[in-house]
Amino acid sequence: MEDIVQALPRWKKIWLAIAFGSTALVGTIVGTLMIAAPDLSRKILGFPGELPNTDPVVYGVLAAIWIAVGLQCFPALFKPTAYLPMLKIQLVYKAIWIAAIAAPLLRQGKFPDYAWTLLVGNCVWIGFDVLAIPWRPPAVPQAVRRHPRRVQSSPSTV
Repeated sequence: MEDIVQALPRWKKIWLAIAFGSTALVGTIVGTLMIAAPDLSRKILGFPGELPNTDPVVYGVLAAIWIAVGLQCFPALFKPTAYLPMLKIQLVYKAIWIAAIAAPLLRQGKFPDYAWTLLVGNCVWIGFDVLAIPWRPPAVPQAVRRHPRRVQSSPSTV
């Protein structure tokens, strides 16, 4: 399975490292900060404003998820193909949040100032994920992709 990563172009390997590395660092640090210093984390995440004081249980669940995703991305730096689902989950949940929450609020003119940092961050991470995820297997030769029926195996002897 790791031979898929070896067959990727150098730029794609770099984007995989950026996506996993940044998710590992930011997810672990921010999630831990959300648990250890919730007031400070609300100021940082809500810059230039401040996130509203929310239910500590819900805020804690979000923090735990960010820490879990962050911790899962550290070993992904060494075995990226085994952890590709992490990037896909991240891509999908951020896209859903933008489409179902942020976009309607923006259209209605009700998007809160404190949420801009989250919106920009989600857009940046979606970009990382789109660039990093190998959307088609690179190990398949180009000729096979174009004309799969023309490639024949060697005749078998009976």
